[in-house]
Amino acid sequence: MAYLVNLEEFLKLGINTVFCKYEPFVVDEMQIKGESLSNDFYVLDLDNLGSDNYIKYMEVLESGGNIEFDLHCQSRDACFKPEQQFLVFDNADVQRIINRLKECI
Repeated sequence: MAYLVNLEEFLKLGINTVFCKYEPFVVDEMQIKGESLSNDFYVLDLDNLGSDNYIKYMEVLESGGNIEFDLHCQSRDACFKPEQQFLVFDNADVQRIINRLKECI
């Protein structure tokens, strides 16, 4: 089951933790946590087009082409909000998400 943690607790969680940033009554997009730093962390946005190729990808889409999401391109969060909370998904939640995505194939 999903649960809330603060930044200090979140930084102790391992890589590949699936989460959403949380503010009261607002849940942001689903992300995957990378390595923790002293007061920051790396993150993978699941809709990541890759920061180096964003303009190129938009041009390809606009011209009717196809693109591939980069599911390994991480970036630093760099928000530096000590009061930030995180909605963390446990293994059972992640498995349910995977199972549901498989239904889309």
